[in-house]
Amino acid sequence: MLGEEPTRRGGAIFSRRRSQAPVRRRMPSTAIVASVSSTDARLSIDLPATAESVGAARRALASFCSAQGASRETTDRVLLSVSEAVTNALVHAYRHVQQPADERIELEATCVEEHLRVIVRDFGCGMAPRLDSPGLGLGLPLIAASTTSVQIDAPPDGGRTEIAMEFGLHEQPV
Repeated sequence: MLGEEPTRRGGAIFSRRRSQAPVRRRMPSTAIVASVSSTDARLSIDLPATAESVGAARRALASFCSAQGASRETTDRVLLSVSEAVTNALVHAYRHVQQPADERIELEATCVEEHLRVIVRDFGCGMAPRLDSPGLGLGLPLIAASTTSVQIDAPPDGGRTEIAMEFGLHEQPV
């Protein structure tokens, strides 16, 4: 496409454009949208609700963090937090759905100056206590310990749950 310089890194396709409009590319079962400028960077991923999406999210974010100059420690914390958030969406959000692979999980990452913000969003049944939970209940505490800040938006009637996580590009965990 005129004005683009596509590159492939870690399974994600990044396209640089002269304008700020996002460039859309379709990949098998995963759509990745990215726009990059000199002042900020953005990565958006629409993932199917399957176990393979955890790895796809990690690979795309590892490339994004690297492109932003994030430290290895920050990248590790981002990947841990995103793995936990996507896994939580897979295990909890679509537990009542017959074909969870038909559902989706959205992941967005933005980097402005020295701050990285990552959002994981699902459109499932919302957050509710589960007596039959297959996990140990450590996902959200791990996310909280790995981030500079975390905000969870989960309407009581379900429909969408969003976990917004922030990281300093070069900050060490406390």
